[in-house]
Amino acid sequence: MKKKPGYFVLPLLLLSCGTLFSQKCEVAKDPFTNERSVVSNYGDKLVYFENKGGKLKMEMVFTYAGGIDVTMAKGAEVLYKLENDQTIKLVTVNESMPKRIITQASTQLTTNYSYVFDITADELKKFAASKVVFVRFPDTKGGTTDFEGKNGKGLVKAIMKGAGCIVENLN
Repeated sequence: MKKKPGYFVLPLLLLSCGTLFSQKCEVAKDPFTNERSVVSNYGDKLVYFENKGGKLKMEMVFTYAGGIDVTMAKGAEVLYKLENDQTIKLVTVNESMPKRIITQASTQLTTNYSYVFDITADELKKFAASKVVFVRFPDTKGGTTDFEGKNGKGLVKAIMKGAGCIVENLN
C-alpha cells in the first residue's frame, strides 16, 4: 500500500465544485430491442452506473498525475471501504487504456483510466446505503495507492446517488 500525493482519484478541483457536473438518472427503452435501461451518469462517465437487460455495470474514471503509457490489465482490483465498515471489491472486466489530459484549470498533465466493473445488486445496495470513506486502486507502477473519500466529496455523493438511482429502478 502506497499513499502518493501525486496520484488522485478524479480531478479534485472539479469534484469540489459540485455545480460543474450534474448527475442524471435516466430510465429509457431501446427503440430497436424494446429493452429497458437505467443509467446514472455523473460528469460524462466520471462515475457511471447502468442496468441494461438486467446486467449491472459500474464505470469510474481514475486520474493519475503525469503522462503515463501503461495499459491497466483486465482483472485489476479496486477496493471500496464504506462508512459502515463494509468493504466492496470490484474487478475490472477489460483492459483500460491511458488517456492523457491537460486540465484547463491548472495546465497539469494527467492520465485518465476508465475502469469498468460488473456489479451485483447487493453491491449496488451497499453503495447506495453508505458513504465511501476509502478507495484502494492500482498504481501504474505496481502495487496500490489509496484515496480518502473526504478528499472527494463529489465523488462520494456521485457513487451513493448513482447506485441509489439504479437500486430504485431494479426490476
